[in-house]
Amino acid sequence: MEQSVTLRNGASVRVRAIRPDDGPRLMALCGGLSSRTLHQRFFSFRRLLPEEAHAFANVDYGQRMAVVAEVDDQFSADVLTDNRRALRLLARHTAITRRTVAGGVTSLVFSRRSDAVLEATKHGGS
Repeated sequence: MEQSVTLRNGASVRVRAIRPDDGPRLMALCGGLSSRTLHQRFFSFRRLLPEEAHAFANVDYGQRMAVVAEVDDQFSADVLTDNRRALRLLARHTAITRRTVAGGVTSLVFSRRSDAVLEATKHGGS
């Protein structure tokens, strides 16, 4: 089952149950992360193993469930202004349409750039 949700900022997000064909996208996502980012997200420097991606993407929908959120158009993020790595990442891979700074937080509204979508597709992303 798939459901579309419209966020307060007007972005449209599709939420769906994970599918077995999402396994390679999980591998691609984790494979592209730096060791530092892996540790910050997953509390480990270890890369995701293929068998783990397979297990995550193949759930029984009864006792084990996972969902995938796919952004259609736009998205927003609040980033600490001194988090230069995150701000550079967003500037490099998205089209920023609005940026405001207040109280040490940079608020961004952005959409996927067409070249970022092509690059993600080439590497198994969605």
